[in-house]
Formats: sequence, C-alpha cells, structure tokens
Amino acid sequence: MTFYSNLLRKEREAFEITKNKKLNDVEIWVKGRKEEESKTMKKYCDEHGAKEMEMIQKAIEDRHTKELNSKKQLETAKGAYDSFKAKVMA
Repeated sequence: MTFYSNLLRKEREAFEITKNKKLNDVEIWVKGRKEEESKTMKKYCDEHGAKEMEMIQKAIEDRHTKELNSKKQLETAKGAYDSFKAKVMA
C-alpha cells in the first residue's frame, strides 16, 4: 500500500513540476511579447508620431470650425425663427 501511495505522490510531484515549468515558459513568452510590442510601438511613434499628432490637431481644429459655423448659422436663424413662431402663435 505504501508503495502505491509513494508512486502516486511522485507522479503528483512530477506533474506539479511540469506544470510550473510550463507556467514559467508562458510567463517568459508573454513578457517577451510585451517587450517586442513595446519596441515596435516606440519605433512606430518615433517614425510617425509627429505626423499623427498633426492629423489629430487638424481634426480638432476642423471640428471646432464646424461647431463655430453651426453656432453662427443658428444665431442668424434666430430672428427668422422668432418671426415664424410669432406668426404661428398669433
């Protein structure tokens, strides 16, 4: 009986060791992949970062310009709306 319990214990220990090795391998692989992605992202940012920032700034300026034009159009339409409202309410 002790022979089989010792055999099972050794098998469990071997399984745990194998499992820990696999976990370590996965952790090492994940860390390496993150570092590789980080390097790739940094390289892309170094090469294209300024251009991307200019495009973002241009998009923001375009949005502000559109919003300002809409606001101006609404302000000029206020008088026409007021006269329309007065006609309808009368």
